[in-house]
Amino acid sequence: ALGVVGVIAFALMLSPQVILNARRQSTQGMSVGLILMWHVGSMLAVAYYAALPDMDVFGALGLSVFNFFCGIVEAQAFAYKEARMSRKSSDESTDSMMHSLSSFFTSGFAAPSWLRFLVAFMAITLSGVVFDIGLVFLFKATP
Repeated sequence: ALGVVGVIAFALMLSPQVILNARRQSTQGMSVGLILMWHVGSMLAVAYYAALPDMDVFGALGLSVFNFFCGIVEAQAFAYKEARMSRKSSDESTDSMMHSLSSFFTSGFAAPSWLRFLVAFMAITLSGVVFDIGLVFLFKATP
């Protein structure tokens, strides 16, 4: 029972941040680098759990929900880039990376933040699913 509560708490850990970002229409003060690292780490863990002969479905599901929320936060960072780029940050490398990606994907594309969020979330989610499927096959093929 304690493990179930722990998995649920882990899976929903980012939900308060998602709600706060949506209310403020900004990801100011949030480390996108941290979210990216969490996302990559949890995608690797999902692929590992899915590749096990006696797959831990509950653990993989909890991590998948966490991946979902990571994708939402990453899409919010992309969609709310104006607010993020207007602030001064001590983490210039993350800001310049986000600015470069945002400029590449939105050059000549003036869209409302909700549409940018939707496009970014779909791209992040699709790439995460493809990444996990590839890793599952890799783990299954490795003796």
